[in-house]
Amino acid sequence: MLGKTLNQFKIISLLGKGGMGEVYLAQDTKLKRDVAIKVLPSQMSHDPDRVARFRREALTLAALNHANIAGLFGFEDIEGHHFLVMELVKGESLEQMLANGPITLKESLDIARQIADGLEEAHENGIVHRDLKPANIMLTPDGRVKILDFGLARAFQGEGVNESIADTGPTMTAAMTQAGVIMGTAAYMSPEQARGKAVDRRSDLWAFGVLLWEMLTGDRLFLGETASDTLAAILRADPDFDQLPEDTPSEVKRLITRCLERDQRRRLRDIGEARVRLERWDRDPTTMHTPLSGEVLIASSGTTRRWLPWAVTVLALVATGYFGLQLQEAGSTPSPAVSLNVDLHLPNLIRPQVNTGNLAVLGPQGNRIVYLAEDNFLYAKDLAKREVRKLEGTRGAISPVFSPDGEWIAFATIDQIMRVAFEGGSPIGIIRADNPRGLSWVDETSLVVSPSYHTGLTVISLTDNSTRELTQLDSATNERTHRWPHVLPGGRHVLFQSQRLGRSYDQSDLVVADLQTGERKTVFSGGSYPRYARSGHLIFARERTLFAIGFDLATQTTHGLAAPVLEDVRTFVVDQQNHDGAAYYDISANGSLLYAPAGNQGIVRVATMDMTTGAVTEISEQGDYAMPRLSPDGRLLAVITTQKGKSSVQMIDPKSGLATPHGFSNATEYLGAWSPDSQFLFWSYVDINGIYTIARQRYDRADDIVNLYQDNYFMIPRSVSPDGQRLMISAFRDSTFWDLLEMDLATGSVHDFIATEGIQTNGSYSPDGKWVAYVQENSGFLRTLR
Repeated sequence: MLGKTLNQFKIISLLGKGGMGEVYLAQDTKLKRDVAIKVLPSQMSHDPDRVARFRREALTLAALNHANIAGLFGFEDIEGHHFLVMELVKGESLEQMLANGPITLKESLDIARQIADGLEEAHENGIVHRDLKPANIMLTPDGRVKILDFGLARAFQGEGVNESIADTGPTMTAAMTQAGVIMGTAAYMSPEQARGKAVDRRSDLWAFGVLLWEMLTGDRLFLGETASDTLAAILRADPDFDQLPEDTPSEVKRLITRCLERDQRRRLRDIGEARVRLERWDRDPTTMHTPLSGEVLIASSGTTRRWLPWAVTVLALVATGYFGLQLQEAGSTPSPAVSLNVDLHLPNLIRPQVNTGNLAVLGPQGNRIVYLAEDNFLYAKDLAKREVRKLEGTRGAISPVFSPDGEWIAFATIDQIMRVAFEGGSPIGIIRADNPRGLSWVDETSLVVSPSYHTGLTVISLTDNSTRELTQLDSATNERTHRWPHVLPGGRHVLFQSQRLGRSYDQSDLVVADLQTGERKTVFSGGSYPRYARSGHLIFARERTLFAIGFDLATQTTHGLAAPVLEDVRTFVVDQQNHDGAAYYDISANGSLLYAPAGNQGIVRVATMDMTTGAVTEISEQGDYAMPRLSPDGRLLAVITTQKGKSSVQMIDPKSGLATPHGFSNATEYLGAWSPDSQFLFWSYVDINGIYTIARQRYDRADDIVNLYQDNYFMIPRSVSPDGQRLMISAFRDSTFWDLLEMDLATGSVHDFIATEGIQTNGSYSPDGKWVAYVQENSGFLRTLR
């Protein structure tokens, strides 16, 4: 090719070669400029379909016109040669720079900002890079970043083929011309790309995070002796964020962490978010230590859309994991976002957990905070002062809430409702309760509470501690609970959620009830932990995202469309069995919002332990797993995994880590017990009508399911007797709460084993079948029954 002229392009020298062909320096004799020409390999040139596809993709890419993207001028077909004509970028590649070690924080962030700017332009035009890596990032002598080879991986491979690679080198190899091999460089591939799954813009976000990591550390994040080792590291090895330089600002670490989320649903959603952060840090480097101020788009009731501004107020350091946002009133003139950095000197907040309600709340004016610390006591903090006070006598408190004047804190424990002054003093008991699920002040002298996890709402008078029932569960519609009440401004109505049997919490109805008459109406369906914001919006949670929808206080009606406003929030709203429907955020009367980031919530690995040596072996990728049950012969591990609000059974091979679905996809499922011969798995599921079914299934047959027993109360199989003839079942029944039932597996008959008022659960047969161990409410120990 050297010295040859193709139309007006005179080939001068070879610049490089790779799996997608050879790259030459050429002169455009018509326009009198140097260009780069990429000549496609012969095996592709002889395939008309692939050439046509590549031409279509090239035309799309040629439409990109951005300072940080190397331009694509055209696609030519001359004398049997198919080649791309591209902008010639002179300078040094990021790969060459990294060969000399880490790059300074300032320069790394400048490079990252320009990469983000170019990626954002491509993503907004529907183009994903798919092969972002140091070799494809060029830096010109004047410091300009240029991204090369945009979208060419897809053009080269085409749609509908697994996106995978067997190479860790800086360029693509000829082996990639075969259908089914991985496209992209292994060390920079997202987990979904490494698995050969569909790729979207979030794969570029993963690679962006890897690049930023490597610029700051000077080391490869994922590196193995072979491509397979590298892919395995991507799929299973957690990045050690302690390897980042000690002086890496907290918000830079947070950005990298968000980009390197294996679950693409929890990854940073848009490269534009990174670009905004990086531009802000470039203007004011001190903001690298504080969260970002931004704006969130909310749908209005009409055809127009308006901006709902959020001003960030830092209420605690990154170590506490909490910070707040400020909402403006609907229709008001947006005020400038205000960012405050307030060191609260707080003891660490307790790790958010299920069955505790919210853990940190704001006073009505947003200037006070009460939170639950690691020692299980409530602590109070006036944001205008440095003092933090332990509220004595509050050990075991859950669901704290401020009174309207901010002077009192009402809270629950596992068995009562209490209140304590913000300034301290002995707590005052109000009423006994059984695992309350939320409370809210009506006025200075009354509360509305959910006194138990299986009841309606109750109003309490603080003058004499008298109570009156406000709402009742509707058995005709399988209502299971009314919880997390929130009194609306004006004190005439209360907002709460109504959850039904068989539905996840974020599929609940959001209901408003009149506090005098109890008359209620559903205002929205499909959310959890509702709260009202003075901007005129109803806020609620779905999975790990807060949504907002317009809400008219006068008519108690919603308007417009629900829109996501805040992601990565700590919630327990998916699984009816293991969650409680709470989302960890609070909105003060003046519009401040406090929330807890999700972090690695629900994301775990399944592992086995050798009881002799204590060695722990991880046998799964990261995921949302629960209720592991190892078969008696040790060959299979059954687990429950939750995705998009549905729990399902999976089987994991402990040796290979291979997981396969093994249950229904249209029901919420609960894992039970193995038969003694490891041939059958017993589990339960619930349909949308609240009908629970005990099922039996062969370990090796996903379609061989036998329904053994059905009823309209919650049931989980717990243990099979050693002779395989009896099944112990935990059942939740309104009359006696948790009971133990026993099934004769030969006849299918079910009888009460222990069914007394209170809680008896988790029954398990002894190895000789003569005893049953179970948990008795408040006994503090396991009891046995012959």
